[in-house]
Parts: sequence; C-alpha cells; structure tokens
Amino acid sequence: MPASRWHSNPIDLFDWIDEGDAELIDMFMPSIFARFSQKKDEIPVAPETVPVEESVSTPEIVPILPLRGVVVFPQTAVPLTIGQPRSVKLVDDVVAGNRFVGLVAAKNPELETPGPEDLYQVGTLATVHRLLRAPDGTIRLLVQGLERFRIVEITQTEPYLMARIERHPETVEPGLEMEALARNARDQFLQISELIPSFPRELVASIGSIEDPLQTVYSIANFQRIELADAQELLEMNSAAEKLRKLVNFLVRETEVLQIGQKIQNEARSEIDKVQREYFLREQLKAIQKELGERDEQAVEVEEFR
Repeated sequence: MPASRWHSNPIDLFDWIDEGDAELIDMFMPSIFARFSQKKDEIPVAPETVPVEESVSTPEIVPILPLRGVVVFPQTAVPLTIGQPRSVKLVDDVVAGNRFVGLVAAKNPELETPGPEDLYQVGTLATVHRLLRAPDGTIRLLVQGLERFRIVEITQTEPYLMARIERHPETVEPGLEMEALARNARDQFLQISELIPSFPRELVASIGSIEDPLQTVYSIANFQRIELADAQELLEMNSAAEKLRKLVNFLVRETEVLQIGQKIQNEARSEIDKVQREYFLREQLKAIQKELGERDEQAVEVEEFR
C-alpha cells in the first residue's frame, strides 16, 4: 500500500521528537518538542537536521513515495506508515543514501499500487528523521517536509518510482495585507482550538508565535482535517496570499461546523438532563405514593378493629 498518515493526535507526532534535534525543534514548535524524549525502540535516522535555506541542494532525481489520503507540506513534520514491499525497499535505500525522498499524493487513495499517471505532479521533497520497524513488518517513519517540487519525468518504475524533479518555490508577496492574512489565520486557528478542549495549549501558543506566512499556512494546515483535493490545491498554489485566503476560508467554515456541533451537543445534554430529572421525579413520586398507600391500608385495618 502507499504510505499513509498514522497519527491521530498531535501528541503522537511530538513523541517522535528528540531533544537532540535542535534544528527540528526550532523549526517546529520549540516549546512542545523539548518536552519529549526518544523512544527506546526507535531508530534515529537523521539526528542532525539541516535548515533548508542554508544547505539543502535539491537533488535532480529522487525516489518517489506515493501517499495515500494525505499531503505532506513543506516546513512540517509528519509521521507515515508503510507496508508494501517496494515502499519498504525505497525507505531502506533512502536511509542508506542521502535521506531525500519525494512525497507525492495519489489521486485515488484506494489504489494499492499507484503508477506515475495516478500521482499528482507537485509534491514535497522531504528527509527521513525517525524510523521504527513494527513486528508486523510495517515501518513507521517521521519525515520532515523541506520544499515543493514538480515532477519533470519518471525515470524508473521498478523496484520503485524514481523521478527527475525541479524546485517549485512559492511566491511570498510583501506588504500589510500578507501580515493581516497570516494573523487572521492564526486567530481562526486559536478559535478552533478553544472549541477542542483536548488540543495541546503549547501547540496553539507555538503556532500563534509564527511570523513567516508560508510556515503559518503549512503548520496550521498540517493539524487540520482537510480533504485530499483541498490539501493538494493548497500545496499547488504559488501565491502565499492565495494560500492564506484559502486556509482562512476553510478555518472559518471549520469553526462554524464545530460551533454547530457544540450547540447540538449542549442541546442533547440538556435534553438528557431533563429526561433524567423527570425520571428521578417520577420515581420519587412512586415511592411517596407507595408509602402513602401502605399507610392508608394500615388506617383501614385500625378502623375495622375499633
């Protein structure tokens, strides 16, 4: 099967981050990651994370790992699980080599073995950071998204896909509008987090402190439930301003859905409380009536003996 996302909660991601990964910690929510330590059965594949801006030279040809139902964004860390033999071999070769892998979403998440024609053309260059081999033969790995790329051509299909790629950088427009859009996105994210009590407060605070527009978009999107097509569209947009507008629209809608859901829960809870109160009062009434009934019978018997 193609790689798929395996965590359902941000804490599952944080559990993978080692205190020694200083660059990764600085890049992704430093106030949270420093709290977690490395697991004993985890294999540290890349203990030293190198910032994209300073030293990443985009390779011309990279192995392509198809993704099922998930889009990995640049400047984010995402846990994936793989089980297909060709994907396992791909990861083994990546770990033994330069650690770079191209992550590209499959158009149809139901396909077991997507081919070149089944993949989107824009993906994210990533590096493998952590790797864990499960007893059932599957592999769980933590990947760090670096930058966007576009597939130029597929150069190999066996034993796994390889492709010639080209960098596909985004456009970040200067100005107050960009700052306003980014702030609006962070505010909407804060509002959503307040409607989800289990959401880590540290994560909210860390995202609230991000200033870079692109990192704002990708970090927030990474922790939201977004349909595959929408996530891919967000990745493919070239303008940071357009990305922020799309993200804000999504966050506004998500906020409304959560508020409606909360209202429904409160109404249901009130109805349940009302039913429970009525049931309790009826039982009390039955007990009182039973007690009064017994006393009436005793009074009748006394009158008969007089």
